[in-house]
Amino acid sequence: MPAPFPIEMLAEIARHAGESRDRKSIQQCTLVSRAFRGVFEPWMYNTPAFGNAEPTAGSVADPTWGDWNVENTSHLLDTMSARPSLGCHTTAVVVGVAASLDDEHLPKLLTLLPLVKFFTLFALGQNWSCLGTETQRAAIRMCQSSTLVIYS
Repeated sequence: MPAPFPIEMLAEIARHAGESRDRKSIQQCTLVSRAFRGVFEPWMYNTPAFGNAEPTAGSVADPTWGDWNVENTSHLLDTMSARPSLGCHTTAVVVGVAASLDDEHLPKLLTLLPLVKFFTLFALGQNWSCLGTETQRAAIRMCQSSTLVIYS
């Protein structure tokens, strides 16, 4: 039986992939083994973008990371509800107002992300009040964190 791959090396590879924003590679690595999944999975949930947000490249919470624009909030909500520890890996959230207006799952999903440090709201041509009341409340609760930096 071959020797197991050192976790420290896996962690370094995962960090590099996460910092290089290579979501597709991270996703593929989670499928290799349980050890790989445990190391790479936190990077899968680091910075989700909701509502096809299109911030400028290089911004703090740039959601243009390969395939990482969340199109199915219902599926992500189910995953986060079943495994709440995954929400602890999310440090930045990007919300595009125009496409998030009708999303009934987004408010609940935002409440499952306790350690968010960056919240970016893109309202291109819209204003905050066009978001649903529940989404506004969830975002306000998130914004009450003392470590949060808000970009709008």
